Amino acid sequence: YLDNMESVLMMFMNHEELRELASMPNPDLPGGRELRERIARTFRTVAESREDIASIVFVGRNGVVLSDQPSGRFRPYPELIAQEWYQGAIAADDTVVSSSRIQRIYRQEYRWVVSVSRAIRVGGASETPAGVLLVDLNYNVIESMLDQLDLGKQGYVFIVDSSGDLV
Repeated sequence: YLDNMESVLMMFMNHEELRELASMPNPDLPGGRELRERIARTFRTVAESREDIASIVFVGRNGVVLSDQPSGRFRPYPELIAQEWYQGAIAADDTVVSSSRIQRIYRQEYRWVVSVSRAIRVGGASETPAGVLLVDLNYNVIESMLDQLDLGKQGYVFIVDSSGDLV
């Protein structure tokens, strides 16, 4: 399931228009606004087609914030880039999977999610990240998948990363 979510993330990591927008010094110019709308439409299409995706968000170092949701609902930019999912993705060289958490991206909305995030580096692996792409997964969908498992009387489920550390 998480591999499937990472494939959604990677689809956008290689999205040419998103990479172009992430590298723009001023995404508020007319060309940037058109690009933002096209990318947001793509985010909406993917999110609406999958009940397991709570939201898709891109937060760029150039100040751009995009989502499948209407833009007026975002928390302030400084608050977004200070959040753990953003800082963790900026520091990592790979995809970061969060533990279950309360989403704090949108004003007055507090959903339980598991997040998959990754920094976008436009010029290559050694470049400073141009932003972070985040896919939030509906916790309820994960919970219902786990409810279908037969673990016996003493079984339990946990998620580990590639190093064997508990997620």
